[in-house]
Amino acid sequence: MDPRSAPIGINRRNQGIVEARLALLASSTADWWLTHGVDASNGGFYGTLDAQGNSVTPRNKGLIQQSRHLWTFSMYYERRGALAAAKAAADSTYQFLVSHMRDASDGEFYFKVNETGTSVVDSKKQLYAEGFAIYALAEYGRVFNLQAAKDYALACFRHMDARAHDVTNGGYDQRNDVSMPSGAEKETNTHIHLMEAFTALYEATNDATVGLRLNEMIDVVAKRLLQPTNYVAQYFKVDWMNRLESTLKWIEARRDPAYGEWYWGHRPDGSIGSHGTNKGEEWKASYHNLRALVFAGDWVHGTSN
Repeated sequence: MDPRSAPIGINRRNQGIVEARLALLASSTADWWLTHGVDASNGGFYGTLDAQGNSVTPRNKGLIQQSRHLWTFSMYYERRGALAAAKAAADSTYQFLVSHMRDASDGEFYFKVNETGTSVVDSKKQLYAEGFAIYALAEYGRVFNLQAAKDYALACFRHMDARAHDVTNGGYDQRNDVSMPSGAEKETNTHIHLMEAFTALYEATNDATVGLRLNEMIDVVAKRLLQPTNYVAQYFKVDWMNRLESTLKWIEARRDPAYGEWYWGHRPDGSIGSHGTNKGEEWKASYHNLRALVFAGDWVHGTSN
């Protein structure tokens, strides 16, 4: 590693130390999920985990949750040394998704199934969730060179695109997404994640229509979502550093020293937030924590892309 390549905001003398801290957190987080999260009996990852990493109720499995796990351990396998356990977890979750959550009649995916995948708990087709299925399948298919996974991702994209793409105004019409609040027709969060999903899908398939929609999503984000007043981080250090050292210290301090991983949230006084002590559930998977640690580590190392 050339220390002169240190990113803006990283003290060159401390670059290796910061990398090591991030690497330790990433590897321990991956180990925590691979040890506690994988449902060896039914496939995929458990629906809910308590503070100790035990599977507890509710045990249903959500599409967003399982897709995030699939994406995460495909990414981790590629970026952190071809760990066999990561591939096994990705393989299991892929099989669970396509065998138990995919609607063969249209190529899209059900929102939630029971623990074993033998019954559909919530059959809705939500754009945000379908986007994560596309994102995960494209990543898995590219990393492990599995054409079937890429085909599933493309099939889901094509049906979702046919039913919801807004030809006139760009983006996707979300009036049929039952999770949308009254009066809302399009949502920022869904569109930025669709841009992310289409990026992965285009990288995996080089499909022309996906490329068109990806360019459209970029325009939507730049010209529709970004307001005239703009917004960037308000404060920086003199060396342009605004988030990293103090944030990393906070993350290290909030990690559960007894059982590992993190709770959903903390209040300003440090106490556990309103979501309680479960560490895995439908909206909290391996995705956010491990992705942030791996990508931040790559950025500090100077190899991010």
